[in-house]
Amino acid sequence: MPAAAPLVDSMHKHWDDPHSFWTKLRAEAPVALAEPTRPGDRPVYYVTRWADVDAVLRDPATFSSSINAQGAGQFMGPIMLSMDGEQHRAHRFLVSHAFRASQLARWEKGLIRPAIEGLCDSVAGRGRAELVGEVISRFPVLVICALSGIPAGDSYRFLQWAIDIHRGMTDPEVGFAAAQAMQAYLEPIVAA
Repeated sequence: MPAAAPLVDSMHKHWDDPHSFWTKLRAEAPVALAEPTRPGDRPVYYVTRWADVDAVLRDPATFSSSINAQGAGQFMGPIMLSMDGEQHRAHRFLVSHAFRASQLARWEKGLIRPAIEGLCDSVAGRGRAELVGEVISRFPVLVICALSGIPAGDSYRFLQWAIDIHRGMTDPEVGFAAAQAMQAYLEPIVAA
């Protein structure tokens, strides 16, 4: 990776056309320093090529995940994505049993395959689709909702809350409102 990364616009200026933004970065500035969205923010680097991302992920002594607490973490509280090292391993261990091969095999037939087939069927008749918006972003939400006992019909709420929580980095009011709405929805389920 280069020693000095060029300064580029924050991703938040490109919500309406993120694909062009990332394509340009990969071609012209594969490792770039994002301009701060608020005074006092920590430096954020965009790393857009596989080899560079792999190097970052394999070097926790230099690169920390704690910056994720500055994003979604400020709306959701402590999240595993903002943890490094032993703290991350300990939290990952708590949920790892749910993602073992034997468990995934059970989910494939009754959950994963029907979810992806349903999403693909919903767009197949048109002959074209916006894959990220209509399939890829909805798939993990459907699966997570099913695993959590949340009706599939409510998955659209969770997707919108996730989008709004992420947008909270530039509009905190939207992020906090989404986090509060998600919490209000989940509290009775967790309490049951």
